[in-house]
Amino acid sequence: MKNNCFVLFATLCGLLMTGNLFAQQDKLYLKNGTVIEGAVIETSDETVKIKIKRTGAEDLVRTFSVEELDRIEFRDGTSQAFSHELEVTPALDISEMKRRGIKINFFGPLYGHTDITYENQTRPGRAYEVTLGIIGLGKNRNIESEFLFGDNNKRSAAGLFVSGGFKFQTKPTYRQKNKRYTHLMQGWFIKPTVTAGAYSQNRIRRERIGEENVFGIPVTLYGQPVVEKERITFGAIEIKAGKQWVFSNSFYMGFDLGLGYVFDNAESSSGSFDFSDVVRSHYAMSKFGSGNTNFAGSLMFQVGILF
Repeated sequence: MKNNCFVLFATLCGLLMTGNLFAQQDKLYLKNGTVIEGAVIETSDETVKIKIKRTGAEDLVRTFSVEELDRIEFRDGTSQAFSHELEVTPALDISEMKRRGIKINFFGPLYGHTDITYENQTRPGRAYEVTLGIIGLGKNRNIESEFLFGDNNKRSAAGLFVSGGFKFQTKPTYRQKNKRYTHLMQGWFIKPTVTAGAYSQNRIRRERIGEENVFGIPVTLYGQPVVEKERITFGAIEIKAGKQWVFSNSFYMGFDLGLGYVFDNAESSSGSFDFSDVVRSHYAMSKFGSGNTNFAGSLMFQVGILF
């Protein structure tokens, strides 16, 4: 009788311990206050997977980024906490990061000019740039579209422009796993820029010679194109925005988009038709519209080296 009671008591204790073990689950505490219960089946530097039992349905497996988690409490009583902030670790010691660079407008020569920029970072988040543009050092483009007009008259441009601006950078943005790596010259930026320049180039005039009706619609007639030389001086104020990337602390590249105002001494074609009265390239930027003061826009992709 005593043996039977002992066996019954041991069985009950085993059942209670087993039931309590199965009742315990791992708990994920999310940073938004949510608690997820289940069985953690996989962890890595980036994610945590947990299996959630569902009554009358298949188990659900959910994946959470470690950046979403506050801590994990495991069923065995141990726990793992996660930092609320990403660890910010420079790829290099800050004293080893190069802060000066020389870069060029990569596509500039295709549009008839070569731009060389010197950049110097004075302190984290602040830098200045100075650019020298050589107009004519590049492809000698047609004055007008060969496709539309079929002529081979060249611009034969020659001149210079200089520009300068101050860069205000955001924090660098290079990430890997649960860490963010930085370089002082990397990230988004805003750059107020002032530009001035002068150049000469060929342009085409077509004098208006009369009108005639075509199917009842008046059409203006223009004469043969005449090539003449023009001399332009210009200035511009732009706000540029862009992003820059650094590779191996030696090579860097980036782009910027500029919007602003441009001022020039270009003369509109009186009594003739000229596309440059609508959109005029000043090489450093383009002017949109007629008149000597108008809207300016620019787009640049640069590559260079750090030293």
